[in-house]
Amino acid sequence: MGWCHVGEEAWPWHRRPWFPAACASDGRYRRLRIVSTAQQKVRSVAEHQAEVCQLVAPLAPRRHAPTLGETLACDVSARWPVPPFANSAMDGFLVRTADLTAHPSPRLQVLCDVAAGSLAQTPHPGTAVRIMTGAPVPEEHQDLCVVPVEDTDASAGPGEAPDYVTILAVPKKTHIRAAGENVAYGDVVARQGAVIDPGAIAAFASVGVTEVVAHPRPRVAVVSSGDELIELGDTAELAEGLIPDSNRPMLAALAQSAGAGEVISLHSADNPQACRAILDQAAARADLVITSGGVSAGAYDVLKAVGSSTEGSAIAFGSVNQKPGSPQGWGTWNNTPIICLPGNPVASFVSFHLYARPAMDILAGREPRTSWLTARWEGHQLKQSSRPSYTPVTLHAAGDLVARPVLSGGVHSHFVSSLVGAQGLALATPDPAKVKVFPFLSTL
Repeated sequence: MGWCHVGEEAWPWHRRPWFPAACASDGRYRRLRIVSTAQQKVRSVAEHQAEVCQLVAPLAPRRHAPTLGETLACDVSARWPVPPFANSAMDGFLVRTADLTAHPSPRLQVLCDVAAGSLAQTPHPGTAVRIMTGAPVPEEHQDLCVVPVEDTDASAGPGEAPDYVTILAVPKKTHIRAAGENVAYGDVVARQGAVIDPGAIAAFASVGVTEVVAHPRPRVAVVSSGDELIELGDTAELAEGLIPDSNRPMLAALAQSAGAGEVISLHSADNPQACRAILDQAAARADLVITSGGVSAGAYDVLKAVGSSTEGSAIAFGSVNQKPGSPQGWGTWNNTPIICLPGNPVASFVSFHLYARPAMDILAGREPRTSWLTARWEGHQLKQSSRPSYTPVTLHAAGDLVARPVLSGGVHSHFVSSLVGAQGLALATPDPAKVKVFPFLSTL
């Protein structure tokens, strides 16, 4: 795959220093001069993250019913107060506070029952109203309070209301919830940029909001490539030279946990014609295409071949200063952003979190999460080097944050067992007892 450098007037992506197959004046793609491998620029992780994130923009927001996992494009304000009316915070008896001070243990006549969903009733002097939690109390309730049933001689639980009730203890507070004490009419209940979670859905229902303006969850196509890959269930035994396609279900699961609204799972053989057809299908159905494999220096790396020779594609391939996962690709296919990850499973896993996850965040209308935490290290010695090495870890709260390697003794890019139960990625620091940790967080 050759590389080319094009001036600002020749290519709209002039901020990207290297990419293949520049655009001719008539809009057709053509190959330009070849740059040797020795001249190719090795990018830092931060540089590559920035380049990948420039490929995407937030998906257009839409107004519809609140949908789990979508990101709000506008603030949401309350149409109704919460609570919508004054109500009882306890099961007990609604009484006049003056009756509680007139006698140390007043005996009051019970007028009626007020259950949740009933109309409010006002006790007269010397009387009480049996009331349930959530049942309405009169709007003018300054001289009223609820005595919990436990502070009376009445029996708790199901049963008929007594004719009389004796108050055994005076409550220290009224046990009445004021209308709007949690949310007033017009209050903002969720801000722009918030992810709609189950709590938000409950809040929207409580304040009368039936529609919100939100960015949709991105559709993600996951494409694995390689003649050596077989899908689980295709055969009971592995023939010589074949391996299970583990990257595709892994990346599909990662995309789902990162908030994809739909995941399209596809596989391409090491055949240029088949690969183009699969990528055409993926780009037509998805907001983002993520591929694994075919981006290194192999003679049969078909993705690299078609990415440099297909009209409608603008895919760059190069090296990133990281371990595992140095070979990377990025660009567009038929105007759909595409991120090409390496084929080794650990390299693909690490690269998804470094590059694909931030791109998905942007598509979903969220700020990419790039913050790292400091954790105490409990594991084999990690060495700092000029090439950052990412170790899958589990995280533990033991007074402070503790990181432990999933697999002790070091990780290689094909050690898929090092991913089981991984909760973050760790990087060495100058202090061998400390590491920098990037924790994984599920959007849904």
